[in-house]
Amino acid sequence: MIRQFREGDAARLSWLDSHPDVVRFQDYDARTAEDAQGYLHRYFKALVDEPGAWVEFAIVDDFDELIGRTGASVIGRTAFLWYVLHPDFHGRGIASSAVQELISHLVGVETLEIECDPLNTASRRLALRLGFELVSEASSGYIVKGVDTGSCVFRCLAQSSIR
Repeated sequence: MIRQFREGDAARLSWLDSHPDVVRFQDYDARTAEDAQGYLHRYFKALVDEPGAWVEFAIVDDFDELIGRTGASVIGRTAFLWYVLHPDFHGRGIASSAVQELISHLVGVETLEIECDPLNTASRRLALRLGFELVSEASSGYIVKGVDTGSCVFRCLAQSSIR
């Protein structure tokens, strides 16, 4: 379901991160193949330079093809989680399973947090399904690509998150 990124994932990462329904809720624009290769390079470098600070996995299908990604930025004992799944694979429980698997890889983390756009109903439902509680919601004050989108923050204790 999840695995480490590979150098050869750049084309599929570009395919994922250039889909309009994916980049709609992201703070980046569509990724070209070159952008995706640069992202992977920065990730592999961070594995060496800052072990444990940036944890990310490819979400893969039955043929080991990248269809999404899930990860965490770890600061102290808090992990800030993210997940992206190509829309062709929504509604199958893939993202839930991938995030649960990601959480099982986090060591020394006490608190988990997910932040998303208030209009991203799929992410909101996923956070609640995983046992996170909505701790703040603002309809404005979070600027993404020049647009005031607002923000929802979900939080839970690491030990109580996997359902």
